[in-house]
Amino acid sequence: MKMKKEGAAAAGGERRIIALWGPHGSGKTLLAARLAASLASVPGVQVTVLMCDRTVPALPVLFPEAGERELPSVGAALSAADIDEDTVLSSAVVCRKYPDLLFFGYSVGENGFSYPSVSEGRATLFIRRLSLLCDYLIADCVPEAQSDPLSSAAMKCADRVIRLYTPDMASFAFYDSQLPLYSGDVWGAENHLRVQNQTTGEIYLPADESRSHMTRCAVSVPFSRQLKLAASGGDLLTSPAGRAFDSALSKLKKALLSEGSLFPSDETEIGGRPADADDGNDGVIPETEVGYGGGDVF
Repeated sequence: MKMKKEGAAAAGGERRIIALWGPHGSGKTLLAARLAASLASVPGVQVTVLMCDRTVPALPVLFPEAGERELPSVGAALSAADIDEDTVLSSAVVCRKYPDLLFFGYSVGENGFSYPSVSEGRATLFIRRLSLLCDYLIADCVPEAQSDPLSSAAMKCADRVIRLYTPDMASFAFYDSQLPLYSGDVWGAENHLRVQNQTTGEIYLPADESRSHMTRCAVSVPFSRQLKLAASGGDLLTSPAGRAFDSALSKLKKALLSEGSLFPSDETEIGGRPADADDGNDGVIPETEVGYGGGDVF
């Protein structure tokens, strides 16, 4: 993958860093991956996904067939003496289907004690360095972002934060508890984009009531049975998601652009299919071609 030179601007240098934040089980990783794949399907657009979770590392979830040696860890780059371009790219994982899409995260078996603690300042330096090497940086933050340097730095650096919630009481309780901790201007909580994400196929979910409770819900993302199956088989990035999910993803991109043009045209989605097209593949999960390791495509 040929990365952009430092200082390259996306869409005229406007917003490029997007953070996803929400409670456990709210679908942050899935939505981050699909949003990134949608952007990376446009020729010439380079996208990076930063997965901050050390408790449940996301790389083994996205690439379950890869081993520890095939999944370099962002922890090594954060712990390096110098955070330069080569150091950053050495911890990248590339999806062969989208050669302009990079993933950074923690690897198989790692946890909060696998690497020395890093300061928020160092995490901020890493994120700024990473953002200069791509058009769009999408950060998948942990729920306890305030106490996690990488997630905290990502949310504070972000041009837009997606506040993700599910239509259930646990999600309401999470925000009732956590939002007071993010009241300062540095968090920009008043400008968070509120997105409801249905992560199960249960029929009697209080979706309408939850939108009323959370207020100012920008987009409601429906449950996708295809993606649920794909996630268990390591095919989350390229599996068809269905018309309803693709339509919601397109609306999310437009909502992120409410103050300007950040993303490329919404006329196409994953694999170049029209956003409102019926893929005709409900439940059909094609094989995924995935490459791993150190910034190279295998």
